[in-house]
Amino acid sequence: MNKRIALLATGDELVNGDILNTNGQAIAQALFDLGMEVGMHLVVADQQAEIENAIQYLLTHHKALIITGGLGPTSDDRTRFALAKALNQELILDESCWEAIQARLNRYTLTNQPISNKNQALFPQEATIIPNDNGTAAGCYLEHNQKVIFMLPGPPSECLPMFKQFIIPQLQKQQLAEPIIHKKWLLFNVSEGEIADRLDTLAAPYDITTGYRINFPYVEFKAHSKDEKKLAAFLTAANSLLQSHQLNPESLPASQMLINFLMNSDKAISLDDQATKGYLLKTITTLNTYQKIFNNKQTKNSILHFELTGIPEYWQGKDIGGTSWVEIKTHQIQKRFEIPFRGQRTIYFAIEFLANELLKILKSV
Repeated sequence: MNKRIALLATGDELVNGDILNTNGQAIAQALFDLGMEVGMHLVVADQQAEIENAIQYLLTHHKALIITGGLGPTSDDRTRFALAKALNQELILDESCWEAIQARLNRYTLTNQPISNKNQALFPQEATIIPNDNGTAAGCYLEHNQKVIFMLPGPPSECLPMFKQFIIPQLQKQQLAEPIIHKKWLLFNVSEGEIADRLDTLAAPYDITTGYRINFPYVEFKAHSKDEKKLAAFLTAANSLLQSHQLNPESLPASQMLINFLMNSDKAISLDDQATKGYLLKTITTLNTYQKIFNNKQTKNSILHFELTGIPEYWQGKDIGGTSWVEIKTHQIQKRFEIPFRGQRTIYFAIEFLANELLKILKSV
């Protein structure tokens, strides 16, 4: 049975690259976490014929369709018209929706209300209205030829709350979720191609779906399965390999682990950072840690002062290749480490490597 869900985003600003389709990312991630299968993503311009063609195409290949954007009051907002034509339905004025739009505009003292806003109360005749608490563009939901269709406004501050409050429960009622187990690891200092070859070989006998995403100096590895026993068997086979490349069992970046430690500890540090020249400090300084991190030798309230040096090849602008080094020094400890030199990316490796080593020292004192 086809349970796939398609996502269609409309807007010239998306097609032209003026803004990113962050709605699509957030919606797809939420659906995936709920065990629902996301199929195609399409982005089309504010052209009614293009939107109509995209709707018809996606409904042919998916059980459900979520459309975002194009519900404003201006002439280029054509989504509702395209949807009605694609489904061969009339657009009907929803009086309660129009009253809600007028009331909202009145609250903003817009006494001379543009008549174009009335278009925002037009919906296909079989639609159920989805209220919008954060704007004038209501959404809608309807079932047509055994397909489920949702229409939402484009601004994320309006779209995403409506998606969470209404669409997720509706999709769950449609029983589109299938039990699936997700596992994720953050692997450090490893080649994506090399680790993929080894893990895919281990996964092959267990019918495990694997995925990889590089975010230097990490490779994010994901494993998915509908069979808990098969996934457990794979994890047993891959455990030693995975652990050898993990900095922590939580699969968080080392910099985040250091932030978490400082947030939840009474310890504070001072840094004289001649290695990353402030990049590490910038990475770990947040609203929750800034009172526990001091620059250079401002050691008041600080339990430990660190002097960091290294990666001279990076600051000299040398070509990629070979190795470099970083060094950590306190009044009791001096440690020097060899690290790979990866040209302009070396700074990101150094930040995470140093964060991990600082965390080890802080936990030991």
